[in-house]
Amino acid sequence: MDTGGFEPFQTEAALKTSRPTVAKKAAKAMDTSKIWYWNGTVWIDTGLSEFDKAVSKAQELDDEVIIAASAEADQKAATAVINANKYTDNRVGTAVSSRIIPLAVDAEGYIPVWLEEGALDFADSVVIGKASSGSLVPMAVDRDGNIPVWIKDGKLGFAGLSDEAVELLNRRYLQTKYLTSVVSLRPIVSDGTSLFQWKAKAAKIKTGAAQQLRVAITGDSWTEHSVITGELIKLLRAEYGEAGSGWINLGAERNMLDGITITYSSGWTINDMDNGAAAFPYGCGPDGFTRTSSTAGSKITLGNLSKGNKLSVFFGNTGGVFSYSVNGSAETEVTADAAQRLMINLSGTSSVVLTVKSGEICFWGMHMRKTTGAGVEVNKLGNGNCTGRDYLKISPGAQANLSEFIGADVVIIMLGTNDYRRGHSTADFANGIARIINGYRSASPGCACIVVAPAQSSVATPPIPLVDFTEMVFLLAPQIRAEYYNMYDDWAGFESENAQGQWNDNLHVSQAGAYRLAKKIYKSFLEL
Repeated sequence: MDTGGFEPFQTEAALKTSRPTVAKKAAKAMDTSKIWYWNGTVWIDTGLSEFDKAVSKAQELDDEVIIAASAEADQKAATAVINANKYTDNRVGTAVSSRIIPLAVDAEGYIPVWLEEGALDFADSVVIGKASSGSLVPMAVDRDGNIPVWIKDGKLGFAGLSDEAVELLNRRYLQTKYLTSVVSLRPIVSDGTSLFQWKAKAAKIKTGAAQQLRVAITGDSWTEHSVITGELIKLLRAEYGEAGSGWINLGAERNMLDGITITYSSGWTINDMDNGAAAFPYGCGPDGFTRTSSTAGSKITLGNLSKGNKLSVFFGNTGGVFSYSVNGSAETEVTADAAQRLMINLSGTSSVVLTVKSGEICFWGMHMRKTTGAGVEVNKLGNGNCTGRDYLKISPGAQANLSEFIGADVVIIMLGTNDYRRGHSTADFANGIARIINGYRSASPGCACIVVAPAQSSVATPPIPLVDFTEMVFLLAPQIRAEYYNMYDDWAGFESENAQGQWNDNLHVSQAGAYRLAKKIYKSFLEL
């Protein structure tokens, strides 16, 4: 075996993986006939093998012509080509031929990119699987062999965007960061697929069935005040008919629907869940209000009850006694026991008086329903100034207690306006919403949920930006099987919308704004 005095290795691969113990050494790979030199750190191809000499001799004439014909400046370039040819030999493991065409040469004569039999190749291409698949074509390679841009199966791909590029796109298109979209464009509404129960019942009504639809709208003052709910009711009743006034709350503001009136004598204590000291030893309704009295003779009077034939009165299990009277008739006494509900039949426009007779009485709220015919019942169940954190005090129990009775087909939740200005966390915001809908679904699992991310109101230096709660809506919605309306991005900033008459004050929309909001929800989700 002719090794020329060099230590032989059966294969070049075996030679290159060996690590001599001496500082300097020469060896020969028998499979390639190449002679390698160990410099104490790495193996170096000497270019002194018979094969290398043959290639070198074949190139000498071309090299001499190139150098002789070139000016001094061109000689450097020509030399680089020669070095490049040698580098290509070493890099791709073959002699220079028409199969390999260098596309770029760096200052040291290295070729990072070349064409091989018409196909693009590059240094370290095997790292990304080029050797096993021809479907990926790199478009650029950096000095470290990284590939930032490529084409795979005819489609453009890239490793990512720098922070500077993301910020540039953000400033150009939305001025806020949204991680699920390259240019931070949040969608405005979801696709409504979870509203299958609502849609099925709506279809029955539209084809003549005596079906009823039921809506619960809950959250903060946007859903306690009558302005938004009132506009939504007009749209829904015009399309599906009317099936009662729904929930009657016991809040201090007395925001009633359908012209219902409510008055209180002395002796009543109101409990409101947005009060930090709020406690509900006898429970409460889904809106977090109660009226409690231990004073015999204390009265609550409900007037102009015109939409519905069944009044339900909900109360805590205190063991006290109260009475009711309809349109001035004789009183009927009731014990506030575990039933927690009294149902009173009505005919025509009516008034009802509730009177404490003995012990303690804790009322949660009342409800008006039309028990026959088709239509839609909207239950206004909001609580002004509340946040998701406040709802954690009563949810999901308060909603679950009335889940079967209310039987909501869809729950609309509007929170966030108070959360961001009061500095309540996005985690509490999300947890509160999740518990609300879980309570309503306890006896109505097909109930859909629509979460509204509110428009930008006017709050100076809020502890938490409102957009953080908008982002949380998008994270939360798929977890709780909810739809969403992104009012935050659908509306312009506060100053622009306020100039157009869409705001009533710094926190609440105007009548026109309420119509616009209600119409968006109706057209996006509730219209069949």
